[in-house]
Amino acid sequence: MLESIILHPIWETSLFENTVFGYLISLIVFLIVFFALQTTKNSILKSNWENRENILYLLAEKFQFSFIAFFSAYIASRTLLLHTLVEKAFTATIIMWSAYHLILITETIIDQKILNRKTASDEEIDTAAIHLVNMGISATLWIIGVLMALSSLGINVTALATGLGIGGIAVALAAQNILGDLFSSLSIYFDKPFKIGDLITFGNLPVTNNNTGTVEKIGLKTTRLRGLQGEELIISNKELTATRIQNFKMMPERKVTFTISISPETPAKKLREIPKIISDIILKEDGTNLNNVYFKNFGEKAFEFEIAYSILSPEYSEYINIQQNINIGIVDKFEREKILGLSGKGLVRL
Repeated sequence: MLESIILHPIWETSLFENTVFGYLISLIVFLIVFFALQTTKNSILKSNWENRENILYLLAEKFQFSFIAFFSAYIASRTLLLHTLVEKAFTATIIMWSAYHLILITETIIDQKILNRKTASDEEIDTAAIHLVNMGISATLWIIGVLMALSSLGINVTALATGLGIGGIAVALAAQNILGDLFSSLSIYFDKPFKIGDLITFGNLPVTNNNTGTVEKIGLKTTRLRGLQGEELIISNKELTATRIQNFKMMPERKVTFTISISPETPAKKLREIPKIISDIILKEDGTNLNNVYFKNFGEKAFEFEIAYSILSPEYSEYINIQQNINIGIVDKFEREKILGLSGKGLVRL
């Protein structure tokens, strides 16, 4: 019975240049591919994920039933001999549909990564920059998809691709400053040299009102800082990424080192007392750790003591308040102990 069915002449019947047996093989391939893809999708969607924000789960959601069916039909059609126009149309359609799904998947991954980072760091996200990135990626994928689809239809896309390339270069040259700031903004976002709320200094200059402030907003073109005197500093992102940045917020603690000069006429007895005097003054300040106080060297016109201590906070305002208290405490104590600076009336340099 089975042998008679297999050897039945109907299987050799030709229809549209393919035998019935060929169509049966194509149907079997379609069913295998379709059920494999659909089963995999359902398995992922029904899995007990810890959360529904898993990337694999989100990707499975994007694959529509119609796309899976069409993709399976395309794979099955490769076993058949199709008319040239039908084959080209089939190929162009699957390319464009695949490009569409690739765009959805890319946007999903980017959006999810951004959401995870925002949740982890509780920071403000510049949605305009991310939207532009998504638009740029989508446009690129669509252009590639259209060119591939046109090429599969037998259309010569060389001239079109060349024109797009020249046009892209012209646009890039015309907007190079804007693009430079945009890419710098993305570099700041992904590389994280600083974030909202960080106190930073940029450039090779010492800390001044013109190059130091707290980050308030990271925009598409510029970053805005709140200066030490309360003013707003606006710096281009391109300038920030091209220079050195000191991020004081990233310090677990602030280390402070300074030197004082004592009159060379100061007797040895007083010199021995100085480390203890300064140590006591520093240790009275809350949130400080003393590292060392020592007679550093004999200067040309003074005895020099170096003092090093740590403040258990990176905040600049706390640092200047503590340092001021220490400076005043040293001056006050030295005056009472009659320890002279270079002028004979107190300390010349702290």
